[in-house]
Amino acid sequence: MKKIIVFFESYNDVDNIMPFIDYLLSNNKAKVTIYKSKRSNLSGCEDYLKYLKSTYNLSPVYFDENFSKLYNLFFSLYRNFRNISLKAKTNSLFLPVIILNTRVFRPFIKYLTRVEVYRSLSSLDADTIMMDEGKEGSFFASVIVNYCKNNTISVVGFPHGFTIYTNSDPQCKDRAKRNRNTIKSLLLKLAKPAVKKSYFDRYLTVPGQKDTFYSTSMLNFDAKYLNRVYEVGSMRFTHEWISKLRKDVITPKNFSYGDKSRTNVVVFMSNPRYNVNITNLVTSLKTLSEFNKINLVIKPHTRSLFEGMEHEKICGYDATKISSSELSLWADVGIVYGSSIAFQLIMDNVPIIMPRYFHTNSTLLEENDACIVVDDLDSLMHVLSKPVESVNNMINQSKRKNLIDYYVYGGNVYSEFMDRFYKLVVGQQ
Repeated sequence: MKKIIVFFESYNDVDNIMPFIDYLLSNNKAKVTIYKSKRSNLSGCEDYLKYLKSTYNLSPVYFDENFSKLYNLFFSLYRNFRNISLKAKTNSLFLPVIILNTRVFRPFIKYLTRVEVYRSLSSLDADTIMMDEGKEGSFFASVIVNYCKNNTISVVGFPHGFTIYTNSDPQCKDRAKRNRNTIKSLLLKLAKPAVKKSYFDRYLTVPGQKDTFYSTSMLNFDAKYLNRVYEVGSMRFTHEWISKLRKDVITPKNFSYGDKSRTNVVVFMSNPRYNVNITNLVTSLKTLSEFNKINLVIKPHTRSLFEGMEHEKICGYDATKISSSELSLWADVGIVYGSSIAFQLIMDNVPIIMPRYFHTNSTLLEENDACIVVDDLDSLMHVLSKPVESVNNMINQSKRKNLIDYYVYGGNVYSEFMDRFYKLVVGQQ
């Protein structure tokens, strides 16, 4: 039986890899060990962890439990110093701090990390280690990758979601680079020396991600390693997993809010760094919050929350602590402009409105005719003024089905999709 180690770092990691862990254990495919670190943030994962414990007697353990006290002290100092150096982004007087941090402290901490990680890994027995894609640049992951190369252990990256953007410059910084001061760019380059990035042996992701997520600044992925990327599908959004998730894993919260005679509308926010027009977003949210035909619920982005809008007074339910899956069940209409939660809404037959004026990116939703596109506030209000049945009739259901078949199932039935994912993880394909 294969032995697989999975690392948990955040809610998104757990939410996306849980279907595979459950598949492995329920089908007796592998022995699974789960690790977390003292810096992991598993807030919101309580139901998942309870399910693993009660069903499979499996709980995450600390990978860095036995790291030396001296290491923990130095790493804490390094993190504090790094936070200070981040001020150089707005104040060039802090550039010397960046230089000291990247050329002295970082190499020193990486050396100490290598010593601690190698000592911990030497006692582990595994065929495959699975980690969140993008983590390979972190201290832990980069050292783990280098160790595994010399010890015939495969390291596989799994997605913590996926991008629905289709343009090549989805982030604000992509456009800022084109206008950056040449001298400042040179100083930043000197202050932040190029670090050789470690790469996983395989990356398993959703169709279309090679040309988007893996080929833009969102991941800074070297094109010569694209042959390691396998586009399989998204287990998180399959009918089979959603059904099990709601039946056996998540404790029903029975979310309720507002007047039952009104249309339930959820706005799923995206990280503002993805070319979001904050002014248009705030103006629209304020108008929606005053619209007496809807119950407005706002779901902030997992990490950025209400970044850029902290001082705005917007009436509407703040659903920070409510799961997106539960909100999808409650919603009559979802407003999405950059989140893969759109696929959850589609699975629940919730019509999606895409307000293109909220950002300057393009997404696979409008390109596949799977949503209602609006280009200004008046158009948005016009759609939301309609009865829910009329809004539903504006959706092309066959196009939405095609979207699910391609992006979620990878063109396969569920059993074939899961079997292919498993074989890629253990190196049998």
